[in-house]
Amino acid sequence: MILFKKIERDSADKETLAVVERFIQEKAFQSHKSAPPPLPTVVVYAQDEESGVVLGTMGLDMPKNRALTLATHWDVPLDGDIERFVQIGRWFVDKEKAPKHLAAAILYPAALVSVMYEKNEWICELKEKVFDRFAYYGCEPCRVDQGTIKLENIPAEGLPYYQDGQTIICTMSIDVVLLAVKKYIVSDGAIQLD
Repeated sequence: MILFKKIERDSADKETLAVVERFIQEKAFQSHKSAPPPLPTVVVYAQDEESGVVLGTMGLDMPKNRALTLATHWDVPLDGDIERFVQIGRWFVDKEKAPKHLAAAILYPAALVSVMYEKNEWICELKEKVFDRFAYYGCEPCRVDQGTIKLENIPAEGLPYYQDGQTIICTMSIDVVLLAVKKYIVSDGAIQLD
């Protein structure tokens, strides 16, 4: 059985936090040849119940009386209250070990956690192929075309992710995501979001 859990960056469970962070770092280097940004406020992760192995992650950063993390290196004009947003990222799946639709399935508990924090929109920076994946799952991503990246504000270890010039900003309605990906939560998956 696959368990979907959440862990907060400030969790007392440092061992689990370290395992989740190591998974994210390994996948970031494999996928992008760069270091990921620091852990977000919350990480939703998928874990094989029997082996305890982490199979996938989705990071959720919740701005509270501060700018979105991506605002440090993007000039993005956003209308309205930024506190309605959850900045998502660190969406990784172990393609060799994970069940077929885990990448889509993990979006459901990530959206539920977002609702628990009273958020209604996701915002993220991503590559075109990831944008296409969200669209394929029915999440209806919307481009933020006016965003301008400020490469000088990105740490050297994170620069490889941006150097191809293909990184974009998009938003998604959490309600749309919930409806679109609910079908990927298989009957043998359990969601634990205390």
